[in-house]
Amino acid sequence: ASSSSSSSSSPFDRFAAIPPPPSPRALQKDQDNYCGFSWPDAASTCGVPCPSGQDSECAALLPDDAEEGQPYDYKCYFFTGCGAKIEEEQQQQQQQQQQQ
Repeated sequence: ASSSSSSSSSPFDRFAAIPPPPSPRALQKDQDNYCGFSWPDAASTCGVPCPSGQDSECAALLPDDAEEGQPYDYKCYFFTGCGAKIEEEQQQQQQQQQQQ
């Protein structure tokens, strides 16, 4: 009579603790954090990046043309799409330089 083991171990169990790789979108998250007076402002100007995602990072880098009383509204906004916009602009500039 053979005895069968009731354990359900698999040779692949050792890989269960390995986290999945981050998605490309997750890798770009910090590239999409930009400072602005509102989300539309941050997303359209793409002027001052705030990779840490902290509002204090923006206050320290307040633009010179900011009006008095506005610094407290100058915050870090996520998912602005600036990473992709800036990358696209850089590619276009490189293509233009290569054509010259």
